[in-house]
Amino acid sequence: MSDVELREFNRIMKFNGGEKDGQFATAFYKGLGGPEKALEFYADITTDGTEKDAGKVRLDAVKDFQQVMGPALANATDPDTKNHLPASWGDEFRRLGTQQISWMPHQMTKPYGYQVLGGLMRYGNYDPSFINPIAEHLTQLHKEDPDKLLTHVGQDQGEHYGFNPSGKLGSGEDPLNSVLEALGHSPEASEKFFTDPPTAYNEDGTVKQDGKLGFKSYLDVFTDKDFLWNADSNDAYLYGNEDANRAAHNVGPEALGHALESATTGRPYDSDDMSDAVRHTPERAGLVHDIVDKFGSDPELLKHNGDSGESGPLYAMKDSLGDITSEYMGDFQQAMYEENAGSDMFPTFGSAAGLDPGHAQKFLSEVGQDPHAYAAITAAQQAYTADVVNGVVNDPTTSTTSMDGRVRDAVAPGAAIAGIMSDSRADAIYQYHAASDADFNEAAADKAKWVSRILGMGVDKAAEHVPILGAPIGWASEDIQESVMKSIEQDTTTDAEHAAGGEYSHGRSEAIRSAQDAVDNAVRHNSKIDMQTADDLQRAARTAAGISHSDGAQWNSESHH
Repeated sequence: MSDVELREFNRIMKFNGGEKDGQFATAFYKGLGGPEKALEFYADITTDGTEKDAGKVRLDAVKDFQQVMGPALANATDPDTKNHLPASWGDEFRRLGTQQISWMPHQMTKPYGYQVLGGLMRYGNYDPSFINPIAEHLTQLHKEDPDKLLTHVGQDQGEHYGFNPSGKLGSGEDPLNSVLEALGHSPEASEKFFTDPPTAYNEDGTVKQDGKLGFKSYLDVFTDKDFLWNADSNDAYLYGNEDANRAAHNVGPEALGHALESATTGRPYDSDDMSDAVRHTPERAGLVHDIVDKFGSDPELLKHNGDSGESGPLYAMKDSLGDITSEYMGDFQQAMYEENAGSDMFPTFGSAAGLDPGHAQKFLSEVGQDPHAYAAITAAQQAYTADVVNGVVNDPTTSTTSMDGRVRDAVAPGAAIAGIMSDSRADAIYQYHAASDADFNEAAADKAKWVSRILGMGVDKAAEHVPILGAPIGWASEDIQESVMKSIEQDTTTDAEHAAGGEYSHGRSEAIRSAQDAVDNAVRHNSKIDMQTADDLQRAARTAAGISHSDGAQWNSESHH
């Protein structure tokens, strides 16, 4: 195809490939001549357009090609659409996965089918019936022999060369990373992949009858400290460049984080920032419980040492774990002071994860050392706390406890989390040299999405709950976002303060201020609360926040020793 023809092809595929009845996508893939011909077609165009001399115009067109071919395959293989490919396509893709594929005469280096298929599947929301057998088969092959499906087809050809023209998250050399990224875009499939009992597969991709696997879940497989992640790169001189080598080995853990994020949130990991939260199913919440137990009991897996000592194998997935924490903020707040799972004051969004308090603290401690995770957790914590305080001040109640006492209770768990975050930030900067103050401040800007999403959960938690004055969901979103930005920028420690043991004095001040802001937002439109009462409520919030921030920071600090 010429550049003009390829652009026209992409336009037609983008417009028609997602048809609800699947007619176009199914007819197109059938028209290619079957699974093997589909792989050859995809490989031919992507390699041609990613060669060093292909040029930017062709590369851009091939990037678009990848992004239209994947969703069309997802549509064509969805058994719920009126028109779809037979299940035998999945069987055949698995058989071809371990076979070498060629599309040119006298081809020297032939990739495995899974290397090509992985690049094709990186985009699109796939049905579990199609993608999960592929993901299980690939994982089992990798566990048995991590090098089995590597051909180095793109070695020294540039990072874009090969079957992942996007160049995002690896070269696509290791198909396991590609399929984890595909699961990151396929929430229903990833939830089932991590929560359903595993199925054993033979080498040829057929189901192994009565096959014993030796593990209970894929979470256990990927979080085994001895699991080997391949470097996903075309760089022939990787081992002479420590930073590039580290980044290439982090591709797999990062893709794993994306898959877990979609599994636990019910959304593709990179979905629209303002998309609504999806109510937590028992399976999703149970998976979060297992994730927190796993890393809370073995935080070394996530440890990131910047310039000295060993890092854990999975630290690159901390930003995804931060997003998961934010999504489950009600569950983490419940864990801080051992609130019951059915709490009215600290509701979960759907099924409760029932987190172990000790594991939750260690998990937050380790995850919070990542600037992006810290920013997401801080934003979600403040939004959730503001919503709880708003409920105390403005919702009807039969409680005989004073309002100032209830406000104290409302701000305490969030402030304890803020204390853990302050101490973790100081650890990252001063103990592990894994990040700088500037890194933490820069990460704040793109995490504001959590404020609106958490407030949306709060509005949805009960039909009778109405935002202040019937305003839209973001009744206080801008105010809270501003408060979050200020907190993150102020929660900092100078070298001198660190030397004097003042790791989190600014963070404590910010926790106090944000708790007062939550009360200010809640009382602003309540005409029944006079100035003196408002003053008492602000004082109650400040006192509780100060105590609980210190409580969280100390709890975190002591857990290191």
